[in-house]
This record gives sequence, C-alpha cells and structure tokens, in this order.
Amino acid sequence: MKITLIQPQKKKSGIIAEESWNLTRPFSLFYLAASIEKNTDCLVEIVDFEQQIYNNDNRKIDDKIKNTDSEIFGITCTTFTRFEAVEVAQKIKAYHPESLIVVGGVHFMFCAEETLQKISCIDFVVRGEGEKTIISLIEAIKNKTSLNLVKGITYRDNHKIATNPDADIVEELDDLPIYSEFDWNIYPEYLFGSAEKIKAISIMSSRGCPYKCVFCSKAGMKYRLRSPIKVVDEIEYFIDKFKISSFNFLDLTFTANPEHAQKICSEILKRKLKISWWCESRVNIPLELLDVMKEAGCKSLVIGVESGSPKILTNISKKVSLEQVVAFCKKCHEVNIECNAYFMFSHPEETLDDLEATEEFIFKIRDYIKGYSIQPTMIFPGTEIEKIAKEKKITQPNFSWYSETKYEINRELGQFDNIPLFIDKLTHKNMKDFMNGIGIKESTYTVSKLTFKEIFLKTLNAIVDRKSSVKYIFSIKYIFELLKRKIVKIFK
Repeated sequence: MKITLIQPQKKKSGIIAEESWNLTRPFSLFYLAASIEKNTDCLVEIVDFEQQIYNNDNRKIDDKIKNTDSEIFGITCTTFTRFEAVEVAQKIKAYHPESLIVVGGVHFMFCAEETLQKISCIDFVVRGEGEKTIISLIEAIKNKTSLNLVKGITYRDNHKIATNPDADIVEELDDLPIYSEFDWNIYPEYLFGSAEKIKAISIMSSRGCPYKCVFCSKAGMKYRLRSPIKVVDEIEYFIDKFKISSFNFLDLTFTANPEHAQKICSEILKRKLKISWWCESRVNIPLELLDVMKEAGCKSLVIGVESGSPKILTNISKKVSLEQVVAFCKKCHEVNIECNAYFMFSHPEETLDDLEATEEFIFKIRDYIKGYSIQPTMIFPGTEIEKIAKEKKITQPNFSWYSETKYEINRELGQFDNIPLFIDKLTHKNMKDFMNGIGIKESTYTVSKLTFKEIFLKTLNAIVDRKSSVKYIFSIKYIFELLKRKIVKIFK
C-alpha cells in the first residue's frame, strides 16, 4: 500500500502573506512518515506544495496530484491554509476517486464534524497527535476490520458522522523515530530572528504546553519532554548529515520547564558543540537560565507579552507580570540574546485605556528588545476565545470555518483576511488609530537611533524593496520632516 502525505501551499491571502515565507520543513508529516515506515510495510511519499519548485503554480500542483497514485492521501493544514487543503482534497478525489483522503492537523482536530459535513471529498479526520491513530487506521483499512475500534478518528458510517473516542497521546517522545529519507537541503529555512540568512533546521524537545492562554488552540495540551540526551543526539546527527550548525526549537515554549532547558544547554556545552539557535520562552523563569542559554548558543528568542495592561494579562490567563517582562528583557539585553516580543490587542474587555497602557509598555522595554510585532487577536477553532466570541455574538450564529468570507478590516490592519478577528469593546477606527499611532512612534524611535547615513540608506531600501520584512509605514515626506527636526535639534 502506498501513502502520500501532503502539505498544501500557502496562497496569498492578505498583506502579510505577500511577504517571503521562512519555509520550514513539514515536521508533523516527517513524524507521521517515520511512524508509518517503522510500524507498517507501506511505502510513504511526502509531497510539500510549499517547496519552491511548485511556487504556487496550479499547473505543477495539478500535474503532481494527477500523476501520484496512492491508496491513501493524508493532508495536514492550519486554519490559515484550510481552504488550500480543501482544494487539494477536491483535486485528489477528482483524479483518484477510489483513493481515501485523511486529514489532520490543529485546524481539522477542532472542526472534525463540520469538516465532514461541509467537505464531501474528505473521508477521515484524525484528531490530535496522529502517530498512533494513523497506524491503527491503516491496519483497519488494509485488513477491512471495524473502524469503530480506531481511536482518534471522525468518519462517515452509513451516511452518518461517527466520532470515536480520543486516541492516547504519545507519552514517550523519545520513542518517535527520525525521518531522514527526505531531501532536507531543498528548504530555505533560516535561523528565526536573525537578520542574516543562516541556514537552520528545526528540532523538537517537547510537546504540549502547561499554560492555558485563552487565545491558543494548544492551551492545556499535556506537556511532555524528550530526554536532553536524545535532543542533543539529534542535533549532532543533523550537524554530521547536513553540515548545519543552526537550529530552531519548535517547542511551544522551550523554557516551560527551566530545569529541562538547563539540561539541554548543559549537554550542548558538555559536547562542545558550536551552534546557534532560536526558541520561544516564557518570562517567568530563573533569569540565570539566560546566561546558560547564551553560553550554549542561544542567539535569539521570542516572548509573548500580549499586553501592557495588567487587567488584560489576567483576562487572557497569561500568568505573568509586567515586572517579570521588564526584568527578562533587561537580562536578555545584558547577556546579548536578541529578544523579540509579541503583542496582541482587541482582547476580551479591552478598552482604549488598555491600548494606551500597551503602547506605553512597548516603548518602556524598547531599548532592551531587538524588535516586536503587534496584531489584533484572531479567533481560532478550539480556543477559549472562540467560545467567548460565540457567547458575545462576535461570530454569527451560522458562522462556518468553510465560508470563504474575506474580512476587510484584516487587510487594513495588515493581517490574513480569512480569519475572523475578536472585536469586543473597540471599534475598527480604534484599532486602525492604534496601529497607526504605534507605527508613527516606532518611526520616531527608529530615526532617533540612526545616523544620517543610516536614515538615507534605510529610506532608499524601503522605496526599492517593497517586500522588505521591515515595513516603513511612514511617508517620505514624514521622514524628511523628522530629519529636519533632528537637524534643528542638533543646531539648537
């Protein structure tokens, strides 16, 4: 039996999608493929339509689907790429009507029944982690045994939708095999957070998250760890095989267990590995851990601050204080780890006063961080925010994740236009004014830190390269007005 696992392409859907993607390898499919090959006699192929060879070329994608014969096709996606995944499934069914289509991933997990109700070409939805479920499903299909014994699937049974009990999660992450048959060199994946294009490979040291932020679809997922020795063994394997010395940790929060993070760093140092790496971190950690992380090669990291309002941090169950954020950012600056901060706005019960507090806080820590991003709160399936949105009637009673609604406000705020925003107390004007205000203040901050030569070169680059990841949203007229003020200030 042949099985083809597919990652759909990301089409341009909103201003953000027009930027160059830092394409990462489809790790969820790698783990599935490795598990299938280890536990069955099936032949597995991975097809990643995100690869540059496809370049969003529908003809090439169609040809690949048409010329791929498999008994089972598996498709993964996020909520951002749900429509692309459905389009791929429809093409598969058109070319290969006898083949079975199995979908999985964080989006389908929370929309399993709706998916089968709305999308007739999909046969099975795998909910949760797929390594165990896919093996059971393959065996049931091959042996023609009862599907109601396969945990973790939703499917059609005599024209009715059946939902089996959840499958057990993978408790022993060390038992997951490494998939090494793919040409990993074809990906232009770089070290996250680095201004330089440093080739990197992603790696996992944990799954799940012990925290329960209301906006996250993985909130409260059981937190499990790989052994530090296994993690560093894998790092060495990739160093030897691909001659790469930079890594992105895929963990939802690398430092959620500070002791575990410390052990990984100690193992890296023990083996004298000269590597650089990126991770996501909490701020409520022992700050001395940052010293060890830096010594072990941590070049940059990301923190989720979300808001500068203590009230909002409580409302979204962030479980950190602003004082902890400040101390963390100062420590990163001290040890020379580039810290990037994520902020969100339009949270439940957020007011203009809360927005003002966030703006003030951003520039309170601005000297200690490399950069920051800020975006409106999006509604994702399976989140507490989705439940709150339904209760507050922010989403319509007949809302469907498969209605191809385009949200104009998203485009105006520079976001994907196929995801609904959580808009509670604020108006569209409040949100646009806030973003514009942040942009002007950031422009002023940036210019104040630059020399005249740097201002000229950056302005020129912004004009020439519209796809630059650094967006100069202010006008040329405004830049020269700032320059004039700077000159006046100097000569006063």
